[in-house]
Amino acid sequence: GIEPLAAQSLEQAWMSPVTADYYALEQPARPKRIRIPSLDVKTKVISVGLDKANAVDVPSDISKVGWYEYGVAPGSRQGSAVLVAHRDGSAQQGEGVFYDLGLLELGDKVVVVDADGNKMRYKVVAREVLDKSAFGKNAPTLFSLYGRHRLTLISCGGLYDPANGGYQANVIVTAVPAP
Repeated sequence: GIEPLAAQSLEQAWMSPVTADYYALEQPARPKRIRIPSLDVKTKVISVGLDKANAVDVPSDISKVGWYEYGVAPGSRQGSAVLVAHRDGSAQQGEGVFYDLGLLELGDKVVVVDADGNKMRYKVVAREVLDKSAFGKNAPTLFSLYGRHRLTLISCGGLYDPANGGYQANVIVTAVPAP
């Protein structure tokens, strides 16, 4: 498995007091593109919401990244901007855009460009594999509108068990604004 890169849990690392109501803050434009140089990822970002099971809807195109539009946008002053994408698709589709997400290292760069052309640079500070059974209880932290601003990248990972619905875990990478 993949070992966490940070000694702290995501909750310890990112939960901090909130000084202003999220909705009162001016929001940045929606993200349009993402680049992760160390993984050779450069693709479009599309808005996604929830599916019929109230889970985050992942883009059907495995070459695209989805931004969870009910959360904060990259470049916000606080909260977790969540980007999701497939690890892989069918045998015909092959590897998804986040196939190698679990290979990101501390300090790796992630660049997001918004609809206004603003470039937001982030650096990776944590990587972990979270069992799907634990995802629900961690969702309030992963999708938080509050706390220090961060980028949360999520894809499938862990053991692939077709009899139990596919991948049994999620790879979660956390990045913070880079100077």
